[in-house]
Amino acid sequence: MPVMLGHKHHSITTPPCKPPQIQPRRVTLSIMAHLPLNPQTVLLAYAQGAFPMAQPEIRNSTFDTRTSDSVHWFTADPRAILPLDERFRVRRSLARVVRSGHFTITRDRAFSHVIAACAQPRPGEAGTWINEPIIRVFCQLHEMGYAHSVEAWLERTDLFCRVPRPRVGRVDHRAHAHAGMAPEANQSPLDRGDDHAMQLVGGLYGVALGSAFFGESMFSNAPYASQVALVHLVEHLRARHFDLLDVQFANPHLRQFAVQEIPAGEYLTHLRRAVVQPPCW
Repeated sequence: MPVMLGHKHHSITTPPCKPPQIQPRRVTLSIMAHLPLNPQTVLLAYAQGAFPMAQPEIRNSTFDTRTSDSVHWFTADPRAILPLDERFRVRRSLARVVRSGHFTITRDRAFSHVIAACAQPRPGEAGTWINEPIIRVFCQLHEMGYAHSVEAWLERTDLFCRVPRPRVGRVDHRAHAHAGMAPEANQSPLDRGDDHAMQLVGGLYGVALGSAFFGESMFSNAPYASQVALVHLVEHLRARHFDLLDVQFANPHLRQFAVQEIPAGEYLTHLRRAVVQPPCW
């Protein structure tokens, strides 16, 4: 008999540790009942549309999630997803960077480093929704084969080379099918086993359950790095016949890729179909 998550509804604009400016429209969050944070609970929660977020401590009249051990569980209405078909948009400037092979892209090469980088506050913010308990549990999920990362690397000699800045232009509706494969003739130091010659400059992580992937967070320490990682993630999910890419909330960074916001009920319909599929990653 399946175990169901109880919940109580609290209509709020945004959780305390999410800055309001990245929520362009009102999102109703339902705070779930108190649940233990462990790998089994996380998987159960995702299968029912819920996700964990660190709750901040108040220090010197400011919110700080970095030292907090508190985690709450949420659902969101509307729910944001990225399309995995032709509706996923890649601007031509980004497609050129992806095809150039400027970044070396790997999967599951440095999961712990990616989630640690995602947990670092952005400029002007006191913290993120990722705290140490969440990092520990997601690293366990990675060891279990459920949590995954996509990494963007640069050779250390390239760190000071300028990547062309994005230009505002037309959307290449064909780029999504051809954007990500860099030339294979030039092996990177990673391919040669020389990890010390490379610097992790961007990436993302999330959880795969059936044919659903739950994107959690991304980071970028170089222009285009997280965007290129996302394009490669979408290509990988398509190749593996995933049906759902959940990103929880829409934000300006994701709008360039045609992020969609759908009612919670519609999202749950897609979710129930996806999580019962065989593992795809």
